Formats: sequence, structure tokens, C-alpha cells
Amino acid sequence: MTNKVSVWIGIIVAFFTIIGGLYAYDLRKADKAYVDLVAMRIDQKILNDQIFALERQIFDIRMNAQKLRIPLTPTDKRFIMQIEHQIRVLRQQLKGGS
Repeated sequence: MTNKVSVWIGIIVAFFTIIGGLYAYDLRKADKAYVDLVAMRIDQKILNDQIFALERQIFDIRMNAQKLRIPLTPTDKRFIMQIEHQIRVLRQQLKGGS
């Protein structure tokens, strides 16, 4: 009788050990998914900050020219076009394209 009880206790312990292991494995997968989500949001925040900084740079160039009452030179215009291109590339990355 005691052998049967010991066997059943062993089976029950093994069952709960397996269930606990599967649960822990599932939690690790969930943690990894959460970490990936947070990393993706941080990447989006960095891209948004870069876009804002570039837009601010264009604004500063135009406002300084207006404040000094001088027209933008062709070099300034080319520089602004390059910055606008960088902004377009960053926005494309933000949308998920490469």
C-alpha cells in the first residue's frame, strides 16, 4: 500500500513540476516579447527625436535668414534640401520601411 501511495505522490509531483516548468517557459517568452516591444518603442522615440531636431535645424536656418533680412543662398537651400531628405528617410524608417 505504501508503495502505491509513493508512486502516486511521485506522479503528482512530476505532473506539477512539468506544469510549473511550462508556465515558467511561457513567462520567459512573454518577458522577451515585452522587452522587444519596449525596445521598438524606444527606437521610435529616438527616430521622432531625430526628426524633430532636423526640423528645428531647418526652422533655425530660415528664421536666422529672415531675422537678418538676407535671402537664403543656394548653399543654404541645398543644405535644407539635404536635411529634408534625411527627414523623409527617417519617417520611412519610422513607418517600418528600411
